Amino acid sequence: MHFFTKKLFLAISGMALMPFIVHAELDTVPDTTAEEKYVTRSEAMEIASWWASERFNGIYRPYTPERVAALRETLRQEYPSTFMSKKAWKLFKEMQQNGSYSHTFGALDPVQIIEMAPYLSSVYVSGWQASSTASTSNEPGPDFADYPMDTVPRKVHQLFEAQRFHDRKQNETRSRMSPEERRKNPPVDYLRPIIADADTGHGGLTSVMKLTKMFIQFGAAGIHLEDQKPGTKKCGHMSGKVLVSTQEHCDRLIASRLQADIMGSELLIVTRTDAEGANLLDTNIDPRDHAFILGTSNTNLVPLAYVIRLATEVQERISQYDRYLNRLNELRDTHPSLAEKILQVWTVQAQIKFREFENVDPTGPDALLMRLEEAGIPTVAINPKGIETRDLENREAAALRALCETWNQEANLKTYYAAVKEVLENSQSDNRDELLDTWRIYNDPMQGSSEEGEPLNALSHTEAVALAKKLGVSISWDWESPRTFEGYYQIQGGVDMGIARARAFSPYSDMIWMESASPSLEEARVFAEGVHVQYPEKFLAYNLSPSFNWDKFGMTDEQIAGYQDELGKMGYVWQFITLAGFHGDALFAKTFAEDFAKRKMLAYVEGIQRQERLKKVDALTHQKWSGVDLIGSQQEAATSGRTSTGASGKKSTEHQFSKPIAAQENKPQEEPKQ
Repeated sequence: MHFFTKKLFLAISGMALMPFIVHAELDTVPDTTAEEKYVTRSEAMEIASWWASERFNGIYRPYTPERVAALRETLRQEYPSTFMSKKAWKLFKEMQQNGSYSHTFGALDPVQIIEMAPYLSSVYVSGWQASSTASTSNEPGPDFADYPMDTVPRKVHQLFEAQRFHDRKQNETRSRMSPEERRKNPPVDYLRPIIADADTGHGGLTSVMKLTKMFIQFGAAGIHLEDQKPGTKKCGHMSGKVLVSTQEHCDRLIASRLQADIMGSELLIVTRTDAEGANLLDTNIDPRDHAFILGTSNTNLVPLAYVIRLATEVQERISQYDRYLNRLNELRDTHPSLAEKILQVWTVQAQIKFREFENVDPTGPDALLMRLEEAGIPTVAINPKGIETRDLENREAAALRALCETWNQEANLKTYYAAVKEVLENSQSDNRDELLDTWRIYNDPMQGSSEEGEPLNALSHTEAVALAKKLGVSISWDWESPRTFEGYYQIQGGVDMGIARARAFSPYSDMIWMESASPSLEEARVFAEGVHVQYPEKFLAYNLSPSFNWDKFGMTDEQIAGYQDELGKMGYVWQFITLAGFHGDALFAKTFAEDFAKRKMLAYVEGIQRQERLKKVDALTHQKWSGVDLIGSQQEAATSGRTSTGASGKKSTEHQFSKPIAAQENKPQEEPKQ
């Protein structure tokens, strides 16, 4: 059987002509290798020209246009999200030039995103909200990013389809208006760009690319990726956050950009760093992270992980009790405070095993307390009646925390930079100030600068040790001993680390966001200046978080009202309340349910229906809001007006809302009673 390949070209939206291969039976097989090579080269040139546009100023890609062209499929399409991405970039560029900002909140459902549209120029889709209310497994939970990977993309899809539907509904409605009516009723821009939460990417680089692909297919204008570790990921306002290395997150950003380039999308990539509130790092492989890792100069201190094992494994290995007891006694000789904390953990663990001392089998596995007493080690042996196991478990957790805190105190944890600085400050050398300046200039991650005045990131640990020796400082300092039970390094998080990471992420990002623990204009200013001194055109984002207790920080109402304007002056072009949709939903449901239980139907009429009329909420006529006129118009078009099943006929109760209500004409409208 012989085949030839006939090349057909598809021109899509001005993009490069792409071959579509059709097979047919013939006697000859022409060689298409040269033609394929030409098409790939031509497309690579188009990609290179695309990357050179203003849109990608300051964006670095470690791969080539040829590689992207080779990774594309034959059948090309332009995704609607590309239109939204271009719109978002233009919006933020204008905001940056004007010193202004787009502010929004996390939309929970189609009702919210449509009612937001006349007032807010962008939309946020929160992973927290999706995890708690919209997981595709239908099981709600906290923001640990352990929900199915398609959860947030599908929420974006739902909201984007609502935007498109209401845009189409509006177009049909306006087609029936006179020119004068259209002038009096300006159109609403329902197609507000959506930026969505991609968490950590839900896995490795292939997961990041698949997730990015879903967001592009489902209508997102942008996504944000954070530098936490998958599997231990937490909401940015929880404790216990573990960061990945700087390079690992850079790789995620590159992978996401590559996927967008393959699809011809201008997806905005927002990078979030959780460095301000993090205290753990999963690896020390990246030199850019070294300046923030904590270590100890207490060379006599046993490793933290060893202490935790000694405290927790004895119950599991009671047959090796004597060996553990010997270890505890050895520790009592060198670090009595640690031994005391371990003993407290042992005591509570044993009390959990059995509720009363007199019921212990001296030969059984639950005899730890009795054996401790026999060894002459005092314990709180008897578990008083009435203490619940849950209370004892809480005591065990508290005892373990106290053990770790005691270890950290004895370790006197500090960065290598701080440890050397302390030695230099205590030096009696005549040139002490000169040595301190040298150490700061070359190793302080934020304040140091080169001779050209360009800010420097800190030296790697190897480089820092070499510099310290040149300055006459040689100290013992260990970052392995403080590693946690899981093996994570302890770090000194904060704004400095956030700035250092933001600088590393900026070449691969369109916008930078540092999650913060409190509303602080000073912290926001320091971060903005730290980023913009190297990347002056980089967009910044700010989370106006509902996790902050805004009334607790001493701001007046005027200061709260002006907070965003001050952020806008610093370059925070996108500001958002992540969970306002969730909190607003909860407030409404609680308030109305409580009122409805007491005042019955009057609660609805006075608290909702009259307020909808007063505030001109278009959902008052919910059939019209849902698109009944649009679908009716489609039915009429399909049947040439012969349908007898139109939904907007005389029997529709919606006509009740088309005329003034006599009983209410002379009655002033009031806010609902609380």
